Amino acid sequence: MSKQNEIKLEAQLTRAELINHLHALADSFAAGRVVIEQGSRVAVLEPGERAEIEIEAEQKKGGKNKLTLALSWTTGVTLNPSDTLRISGELPPEPPPPVQEPVVAQAE
Repeated sequence: MSKQNEIKLEAQLTRAELINHLHALADSFAAGRVVIEQGSRVAVLEPGERAEIEIEAEQKKGGKNKLTLALSWTTGVTLNPSDTLRISGELPPEPPPPVQEPVVAQAE
């Protein structure tokens, strides 16, 4: 399969630059068209109503962390819903301790 327009970027950004790119990406998805330009190259993507998402988060030794995000879709194709996903800056609440059933002594 040939790739019509492909743009790849590997760069070091400040957190503010990264946030700006992520906001622009989210706004573009909301608008229904993602236009990515790099020099004279342009890729125009039109997100479908449903998409596949792959997220991989790694905490590595030495303080290095990695977050990989992949999105894909085919226009006009309905995908099966997946598990609920939550992305936030908040730690999840501690799960409640398991409930222990009372032991009932039986007479012999």
